[in-house]
Amino acid sequence: MRELLIRVDGGSSIGSGHISRCLAIAKEAEKLGVLSRFLVSTDESCAMLPDRARASILGSNPFNLRGSDADRIVGFWQSGALLVDSYGVSFPFFQRLRDSGIRTCYIDDDYLFKTERREILRWPVDVLVDYRFCVDRDRLRGVYAETGAEVLAGPEFAPVAERFVGVGRNPTSGVSNILVTTGSTNPAGSLERIVRACRMAFPSARVKATVGRFAHFDAGMYGFGQKRVKLLHGVSDLAPLMREADLVVSAAGTTLYELCAAGVPSFAVPIVENQLENARGFAEAGCGGALLDLNWAEKELVEGLRSIAGIEVRRSFCSRMRSVVPGDGARKIVEALLG
Repeated sequence: MRELLIRVDGGSSIGSGHISRCLAIAKEAEKLGVLSRFLVSTDESCAMLPDRARASILGSNPFNLRGSDADRIVGFWQSGALLVDSYGVSFPFFQRLRDSGIRTCYIDDDYLFKTERREILRWPVDVLVDYRFCVDRDRLRGVYAETGAEVLAGPEFAPVAERFVGVGRNPTSGVSNILVTTGSTNPAGSLERIVRACRMAFPSARVKATVGRFAHFDAGMYGFGQKRVKLLHGVSDLAPLMREADLVVSAAGTTLYELCAAGVPSFAVPIVENQLENARGFAEAGCGGALLDLNWAEKELVEGLRSIAGIEVRRSFCSRMRSVVPGDGARKIVEALLG
């Protein structure tokens, strides 16, 4: 039986987005009868997987994958293909994999391919995925045109878990239920600041805030207490919460694509630098509102939230979101990788 090797990491300094999208891809591969084995650097990454029996710890530095790390992967390979989802990749790493004959797919989500540098790194891979909202499709395909690599560019290739697709409901009333999430982390008290802004923008609304695995929520940080605010710890599936929400305020990471596939009116807030372009692309695609400055003020967020409160505005977002991210990206990636 063919096997899909998945080289990925997560944790307190990396977050959970990489593992979440790889799990979605693994699920699609399973439908084709292909089992997945996760290859991770540390026990922290392994602990984030639902089935540790299908994972192996390589003891690598997740931020610096070299040729020797590729050799460890080759040691597990028998047949099938490899998916790499890591910020720590290097040319020696990918070249060693190519020399071994493993068909390799890399998810490049703008950590190394930064448009402001006007520099593109052409990785020696068989399939290249860049599903960012703001990706320059033609330019990226042009870079890889002579390499023979298949390029999957655009948010229609976002690997979203099937459980999110279409769970949202079209707005029929005002904003009464708000969901706030910053993923598995909470840098600089972003979650507290967002919750406070939501309470200011919609004083009568009920707010549910998910406190991530590597996060802490300080209810007294701004003195607002927890009236009409419910803190949720240990949430492993946001889909049911999205179904209930009239509005979701989310960090501008992987969750935005899940929200689009779900079709839930949303507002994107960048909480780390590499989310800025994602927030901008999300807004420019007409999928929702967004802040476009990492050093945002609560007043700006309050104003932004109020600007999208209208029913018709939120309905237009729902329609656009579902068309931009249809939710079958994981299947498309598996088909390209496994053939």
